[in-house]
Amino acid sequence: MKRIVLFLTFFVNFYSAQAYDLDTFSREDRYLNRYKAEELVELLYDGILFRKADLAGLDHYTSKLRRYGLNGLTQIAGELASSSEFQREILRKYRPQTIVENIFRVFFNRNPEREGLHHYSRMIRFGNSVQAIKELVDSNEFKRKNLERRHR
Repeated sequence: MKRIVLFLTFFVNFYSAQAYDLDTFSREDRYLNRYKAEELVELLYDGILFRKADLAGLDHYTSKLRRYGLNGLTQIAGELASSSEFQREILRKYRPQTIVENIFRVFFNRNPEREGLHHYSRMIRFGNSVQAIKELVDSNEFKRKNLERRHR
């Protein structure tokens, strides 16, 4: 009986400590207020599309983010990266390295390291831009630098 109590105590403490784990968000996090959701949508627009969100896009993705919670960020990033604007304008106007540098500056507030620049530029060059952007948004660094800063 004592072992069961100890195990349950450990289990509850372990999972309580992970209530704000970077991959699993608390109930508060799932129900973002409009201001926080708009801030995150603007971040995605700036990093992926090199511009501020238009009113219709901001409203659409803010509502979507509030409905699906923080777990919807990767989905929204994928939608922006697969949009006709990104595919027709951004990929034609900018070199893959420039796209990666912009994403790193906006998402991480830094320049990419050489390996990251090469890896993600190559992914974009070979037609895997959606996957590359989703990986960056789903990264621990993105969550640490953007979600905790904006969300606590």
